[in-house]
Amino acid sequence: MEQFEMTVYSSEHITLLTKVLMMFSRRRVDVVSVKSESNRKTSSYHITFNSGKDEAFKLQKQIQKAVDILDAKLHRVDFEEAKRINIQQEYQLAIKAV
Repeated sequence: MEQFEMTVYSSEHITLLTKVLMMFSRRRVDVVSVKSESNRKTSSYHITFNSGKDEAFKLQKQIQKAVDILDAKLHRVDFEEAKRINIQQEYQLAIKAV
């Protein structure tokens, strides 16, 4: 298992994010974090997940074929970046708990 981040660009926002996350769920891929950004024309989702390399590429191809997806970029997250992401998530959970 490796950690990957996929950036998905779309012309819609929340309904398409749900559709993309269902693709991860159907393939039983462990999603670590999701970040969403949007402007007036496009939305982007940064999805960090744990998966095998082949499964990650198959998922990328499936997402790129979906309606209203403009593009999907995939890259492997290195250990230091994964550690930083996990620390940020723990910090955000601690802030919410206070």
